[in-house]
Amino acid sequence: MTTALSLINQALLNIGERQVTSLTTPTAQLAFNSLLEALRDIETIHRWEWLYDTIPAVSWTNEVADLGSIQQLHSVSVGDSSTGYRQLEYVKPQDFDVLPLSTGTPRYYTQTGYGEYKLNPYPVSSTDRAKVRFYVTRSIPLPVLETDDVQAPQRFDQLIIKRLSYLLALRHLDDAQTAAQFNGEFESLTQRYRDRERKVPTTKPSMYRRR
Repeated sequence: MTTALSLINQALLNIGERQVTSLTTPTAQLAFNSLLEALRDIETIHRWEWLYDTIPAVSWTNEVADLGSIQQLHSVSVGDSSTGYRQLEYVKPQDFDVLPLSTGTPRYYTQTGYGEYKLNPYPVSSTDRAKVRFYVTRSIPLPVLETDDVQAPQRFDQLIIKRLSYLLALRHLDDAQTAAQFNGEFESLTQRYRDRERKVPTTKPSMYRRR
């Protein structure tokens, strides 16, 4: 993985600015905040396979499971490796609320807030809670310090740098023409990454048969 500072400095070089060693200058702070925005942009432009995960709840409060910072919940299952997993049925919040609430093995779930979901029946013991699996698209954990590693595959460094260069050209240089150039390069590179994840052929099939 690559540090936040390394990505920032590569983007600063792209726009013709000097590299920085810390976040003590206004330019460095702007670049760091723009990096956070670039990461949020990249995580939402495609359902990247490396963000798909199976997680337990971060915490429980009775029937409410808190999943923390995620982009999307796809499904919920309960079970274990020996008996197999059964998928829970999603119901709308208003339909969930009319169900008698009880404890036990979950059958239904619904969303109550950002990253929070209700289950009914709901597990009480830590053992039973561990049997509930949430299939999610994660958010990219954001760096806090310039020395923190950016939690994205290293092959995505150039995509992050292109987006960051676009944001800095727009906000630091106030140069719409240069920003448009970086944005075009970002969009072109994004499509290549999407095609790679979808395993799209890079060459078109020929209309002529080989003899």
